[in-house]
Amino acid sequence: MKSYSAIILAAGSGSRMHKITSKCKILLDINGKTLLEWHLTNLFNNGIYDITIVVGYNSNTIINQIKKYNFELNIRFVFNQNYIKYGNAYSMYQGILDSGLQNNYLVIDGDFVYESQILNELSNQKYANCVLVSKGDINDIECAKTLINNEGYVVM
Repeated sequence: MKSYSAIILAAGSGSRMHKITSKCKILLDINGKTLLEWHLTNLFNNGIYDITIVVGYNSNTIINQIKKYNFELNIRFVFNQNYIKYGNAYSMYQGILDSGLQNNYLVIDGDFVYESQILNELSNQKYANCVLVSKGDINDIECAKTLINNEGYVVM
């Protein structure tokens, strides 16, 4: 298995959720843990210890929450001050650029929920570049769209 680092994108404000909560999406509770804690647990359990977290909205709250966790991880923070204007793609660009990572990194949307086994399967792929996608509805405005051909490859 290759050695990986991870970039977690957590800069956005979750503006569509503000009617329900003022919390960052990554700090929402899911089965007794924050989504952030689920990410860190999954990464740790898969031997991924070098983690960059791109923060913006409510960054101090996220940083303070991480201090409460007991993980032996190398966590660095990258600040996207323009998360409203430039969005998640810029957070990814800034995370890759500012982290200094050059090889074998996973980019994870902070508001994704997934099982730990998925990271294991993804990190054991023989391909140099992989994109994890799932089926969705073309009319769902929340979903990013990816076109997959009959062989299962992303079409550019």
